[in-house]
Amino acid sequence: MKRLILLLILCPVLALGQTSARRDSLRITACYQVGLPIAGTAAVTTAMMNNAINYAVQRVSTDFPAIEKIDTLVLRDTAQGVALPSDLFQIKWCQMMFLDTLVPLEYITEDELYSKRNLSVPRYYYTQADRLLTWPRLREEMYDLDSALVFIGYYAIDSALASDSAETDIPEDYRDELIDYICYQLEMMRYRYEAAAFYAARYEKAKAEARAGK
Repeated sequence: MKRLILLLILCPVLALGQTSARRDSLRITACYQVGLPIAGTAAVTTAMMNNAINYAVQRVSTDFPAIEKIDTLVLRDTAQGVALPSDLFQIKWCQMMFLDTLVPLEYITEDELYSKRNLSVPRYYYTQADRLLTWPRLREEMYDLDSALVFIGYYAIDSALASDSAETDIPEDYRDELIDYICYQLEMMRYRYEAAAFYAARYEKAKAEARAGK
């Protein structure tokens, strides 16, 4: 009977061919893989598993990175730049709608600003804390504009999964890596260091291949 119940629970996961994005499915898959009861144990509770899932979600979001988003920002001449999205990890590209023309903006550091003076239109962007600024900065007296649209493509950090029905935004292409990192943590909790090293090595191999473009 226990085997039948386990099979019924796993059926939605197996039918898809890949792990579901839901927190409960991630937990079930990881437990099945490392041989843990789905309900947890005294040493590894479901709360600990859920914490492991959320930490793994954050790691995969930043290590690969796995989640790409696009956002539109409104830059105003009266403000010191514009706030970046709260889930931003790394900007991939940036463009600005300037006088009805879409202008690609190149990233520079603040140390490079002095060498990029005497420009007639914004050509660069840089960041300060959680804000994006253009260089030259938008000034109404120079361009007769009090605001401009800035479009960014960026890699995002996924939100914590607060309930069993919550779903991660990490795509299927990185779901195996997500499970590997969850399993690594579960094995560490059980002091099964050899098994943990196996999952860690597989995760690091996938990360290295992703960065090498394989």
